[in-house]
This record gives sequence, structure tokens and C-alpha cells, in this order.
Amino acid sequence: MFIRYFIELPIPADRVEQMVRKSPTTWIPGLADEASTHGEQLLAKVGVGDRVRLAHRVIVELGEPLRFRARTVVPLRWWPATAGALLPALDADIEIGSLTPASTHLSMSARYEPPMGRLGSSLDEAFLHRVAEATVKHFLDGVGTTIMVAAAASTPGH
Repeated sequence: MFIRYFIELPIPADRVEQMVRKSPTTWIPGLADEASTHGEQLLAKVGVGDRVRLAHRVIVELGEPLRFRARTVVPLRWWPATAGALLPALDADIEIGSLTPASTHLSMSARYEPPMGRLGSSLDEAFLHRVAEATVKHFLDGVGTTIMVAAAASTPGH
């Protein structure tokens, strides 16, 4: 299954990229640092819903940022911290691209396979794909908010 979501930030792309490259703790909300031989792994909370909150702890592993002429891509993988969760493992790319000299397009393209075989595929068709979409939206919105707060805090006069 495929999910894509994007937001616009009123911050130049080079500043967003600096914050993303500087430290994942500046742009992944609700995390706890953990070291890994294959890269940096982070615990994050992902979920959906305001009234009924479905929340799961996931382990987030970040790859090395890839710099292209017009954008930077940060590979990301997350998977449930506990076995047997309905939440699938997710492979994604966070993309940072300049819209204007003062604004950035921040997007997430994600791929996943529903867990639990045929039953999981049926549940995914019925409602889990919408949950996955909402989870990706919630995650990227949180990343954007965290970057905005960090940018405001690092602006002289704040």
C-alpha cells in the first residue's frame, strides 16, 4: 500500500534541511534516543484520533540523508515496538524541497504491507488504510510543528 502526504512550511528549505540533518530530536516528536549499528533508532509515538486515541509506540530508524539538486530525501523505517500489533512496518522517505526562497515543501511517501496476511488485507481495505493515512498525516504534521517551533526559537529576538 502507498501513502503520500505533504505540508508547506514558511521556512527556507536550507534551514529545514539543517534542522533535519542536525539531530532527529529536533524534528521527531515524542522520541527517546537509542543507538543502533545500522543507524539511529528512535522511539516515537504514532497514533490517530482525538476522542478515541489509538496510539502505538514505534521504533523509527533513519537512513543517511540523500542530497539531490532540488531536494533532500531522508529514508525512514518504522515498525511496532511490540509484537502482534495491527500497525504495520512502514518504509518511507521524508522529502525536503524548496517551493520559494522562503518556503519549503515537506512530504512523506510511505509504503507498507498489511500485517496478518489475507485477514490483514481485508481489514486494510475496510479501515486500516485510512488509519495508516491518518497516522502518516499526524506524524508529518508533528514533524512540521516541531520544526516551526525550533525555527522560531532559533530566530534572533525570540
